[in-house]
Amino acid sequence: HHLPRKPSVVPEAAQKTDWGQIQWHQNYREKQLELGMNVGIVTINPGAQQPAHVHDEEQRGYILEGSGIAYIDGEALPLETGAIHNWKPGIIHETVNIQDSVLKHLLVTNPDGLDIDHIMTAEIPR
Repeated sequence: HHLPRKPSVVPEAAQKTDWGQIQWHQNYREKQLELGMNVGIVTINPGAQQPAHVHDEEQRGYILEGSGIAYIDGEALPLETGAIHNWKPGIIHETVNIQDSVLKHLLVTNPDGLDIDHIMTAEIPR
């Protein structure tokens, strides 16, 4: 008889935004991502838009629910449930939820000293 193991990663409080939220799944604040991988569930509200932003690290996503459009350096890319996307470091990207229900995706990054409090408000280089 095997008892279920207690999860080694406990979800933290959600990072609320004007467009939705990110539910982080690791304790990143204590050592500012010293351990490497950063995992969260991003929820974009119906009809909302995650503003254009840029990161210094690569991001990988898996669409869990819903559909939308990602703009990668200005080029439209459709997002559908089950799709996997990969954003290279330094690209300008934004996501628009085009439906009347939430758009959710699993977000995985490998940041290098990223300030999590500003992950979705990074200034875009001009």
